[in-house]
Amino acid sequence: MGKDTAETIVVTIVPFHVLATMFMSLRLYSKRLSKANYSPDDYVLMVAWAIATIYNVLALYMVSFHGLGYTDDYINALPPEGALALMKKAVIFEIPMLFTAITACWLSKLSFFITLLRIVQNRPQKIVVWFAMTTSSFFLLSLSIIQPFAQCNDIYITENCVPASVAVPYGSAAYAYAALMDFLLSMVPTWIIWKIPIPRHQKIAIICAMSTGCLAGVVAIFKVIKNYEWLSRLKMDVWGLEVAGLAVALNSVEVSCTIIGVSLPFIRPLILRLKEGKKMSEDGENVAMDVFQDPSQRRAVKSSWCWSSSGGSSGSYDTQHSMSRNDESVAILDVERGKRQSGR
Repeated sequence: MGKDTAETIVVTIVPFHVLATMFMSLRLYSKRLSKANYSPDDYVLMVAWAIATIYNVLALYMVSFHGLGYTDDYINALPPEGALALMKKAVIFEIPMLFTAITACWLSKLSFFITLLRIVQNRPQKIVVWFAMTTSSFFLLSLSIIQPFAQCNDIYITENCVPASVAVPYGSAAYAYAALMDFLLSMVPTWIIWKIPIPRHQKIAIICAMSTGCLAGVVAIFKVIKNYEWLSRLKMDVWGLEVAGLAVALNSVEVSCTIIGVSLPFIRPLILRLKEGKKMSEDGENVAMDVFQDPSQRRAVKSSWCWSSSGGSSGSYDTQHSMSRNDESVAILDVERGKRQSGR
C-alpha cells in the first residue's frame, strides 16, 4: 500500500467508540428510568466496553509512537537501530493488544447471547442460541490465548510456539465463524419475538433494534480479509504495519457495532420519557393559549388538563410517570412479559 493508514485508524476508532459509549450509557440510564435491575448481560457488556477502551488506548498509542499503520517505505527509511527499537517495543504491546481485542470481541457478543437466552421461548430456540454461544465462545476464547501468548514472534522460529502460518488462519476462521453467528443472531429475534403476544409495532421495533448486530458481521468479514492480507505480507518478509493497522481499526469498529446493537433495544424507556415530556409541553402551551384568549374558562381548562387521563390522551403527570415506570418499561422486559402471558 502506498499510503499509511495511521490517520484512518484514529478517525475510525475514536468516533465509533464514542458512539458505543453513548449508546451503552443510554441503555443503562434507560434501565434506571424503568426501575429495572441490571442483569448479567449488562455487566458483561460493561466489562466488554472497559476492555475495548483499553484496546483502543493501546491502538492509539501504537499509532502515535510505534509505527502502527505506517508503510514499509516509512519504516525502512528509518535508521536501522531506530527501526529495530520501534519494532521491539511494538512486539511488547502486541500481546496486550491481541488479548484485549479478542476478549472485547468475545464478551460483546456474549452479552447479546445472554440477552437472547432471556427471551427464548422453547427448546429448539434455546438449543440454537446455546450452540451458537458455546461454539463461538470456544473459538474466540481459545484464540485469545493462542494469538497473544502462544504464537511465534518470529516467522522463522517455530519451536515451542504456534507458527503464524497456523495462528493467523485459525484466527481468521474464528472471526469468520463469529461473523456467521452475527448474521444468524440478527435473524433469531424475528424467530423468537414474532409469536409473542405484544403489539405488532412493538415487535417490529424490537426486531429492527436487535438485528443491527448484522453490521458487526459485515465488519468482521472485512477484518478476515485484512488478516489474510497481513499474513501474506509477513510471508514476503515485509513489515505489513499498514495492513495490520486496518485490521486493528476494523476490530474496534466491530466491537463498537456490537455494543451499539445490543444497546438499542433497551433505549425505549428514554424515548417514551422524551415523548411524554414533549406531549406535556404541547399541552401546556395549548392551555396557556386557551387561558389567554378566554379567562372565564381558566378553571375549566385547568381541570380538564390535569384530570383528563380517563378520557383524553395526555393524562396527568403522575399517571404518565406511573405508566412509564411500571408498564412496558424496557423492550426486552416487554418480550419477557409477553412470554409469561403466552405461557398462561
